[in-house]
Amino acid sequence: MLVSRHEVIIGDTKILATAPSELKSAGFGDMIAKHIGLVYWQISHLLANEYYCEKIAGLTRDAADSLLDLSD
Repeated sequence: MLVSRHEVIIGDTKILATAPSELKSAGFGDMIAKHIGLVYWQISHLLANEYYCEKIAGLTRDAADSLLDLSD
């Protein structure tokens, strides 16, 4: 049986805005690394028949791209 589960993460933007720049930079780096992780996932799928879901990959890619669009 397939069970659908949705989770939401809510963050207070005022608290997040006052976070040390090192923490914000780490979060930014983590999101940018998603692009590399997606490539590794595709390679693993091609070489080792690892499960790959285009829908999840697309959601991840869209989130990373959105962050890049907002960054300066």
